Amino acid sequence: MRGAVRNTATGTGVKETILKETPSAKIEVLELDLSYMASVRKFAGEFETLDLFLETMKRIASQSNIEGRIVNVSFESHKYPYKDGIHFDNLNDESGYSSFGAYGQSKLANVLHANELSRGLKVLFVSFFSL
Repeated sequence: MRGAVRNTATGTGVKETILKETPSAKIEVLELDLSYMASVRKFAGEFETLDLFLETMKRIASQSNIEGRIVNVSFESHKYPYKDGIHFDNLNDESGYSSFGAYGQSKLANVLHANELSRGLKVLFVSFFSL
């Protein structure tokens, strides 16, 4: 398992906790600070593409008979996007820009993406295990 963390010390601590409970777990902690493009590029170079990642999850689930998890963490800011919701047609609208609204919009998009990914993966794994 590979995990993206902003703080590698905290990520390593979580890794050690998991390994105490499951010594056979294979965990790799990768640094990812989204506020620095250099960090994003480095992470992208080290991490598998999503397609390879999903194949790995399916293989591990098949071998262990345990479904994996993708964890997406978001603060409550998703509750405070622009008043009219996400500006899908004009994401970079500078005329009505609000840093608070834009941040809330991005967090709401993260939550919606996680929900859709979860729904899609349930279909994928149900189909996979039904083969």
